Amino acid sequence: PQLAMRSVSLGVLILALGAAARAEARVMEPGMLWLGGSFGPKVTLSTLLGIDPPQTLNADFEYTWNENLSTTTTLQAGVFGTRVVALAGGARYRFSDLQLAVSPFASAQIALGYLFSVIGADLPTAGVKLSAGVDYFFTARFLFEARLGFEMSSTFGQRPAMYSGLEILFGAAYAI
Repeated sequence: PQLAMRSVSLGVLILALGAAARAEARVMEPGMLWLGGSFGPKVTLSTLLGIDPPQTLNADFEYTWNENLSTTTTLQAGVFGTRVVALAGGARYRFSDLQLAVSPFASAQIALGYLFSVIGADLPTAGVKLSAGVDYFFTARFLFEARLGFEMSSTFGQRPAMYSGLEILFGAAYAI
């Protein structure tokens, strides 16, 4: 809980510093590849697995098809709790015509991964991740991000069980 509060506090500080800068919402140009990272706490909502909610670290990749639609890929690692490794892929829709200082978005991904040492086993998982968030562009090629995600997944194999959770993530990305 203390580590989660520190992560949230750091994320709020980053967003506050970003809000103090003079930048306007921008759209992502088609054909750009964005590389980024995000971190934050995960809260388990329901499970029978005894998952200790991890602090998540993500490597994020986004390819823009037009100013509103992009393809996303995320490599996730859970640390400081249940060890999780997952690969997720999907799409993101960015609301670009709102004249706001931030650029809101919604995304959906399909995820495959592993939970390690849960109920005495390493369990493969599959699920869906839905998220909403905002990007704050410092420049046309550098942004800060805050997002709230919901995950509904299941283990499969010898011990199938459903689980769900919320994650609060803060990150940054750069267009190459």
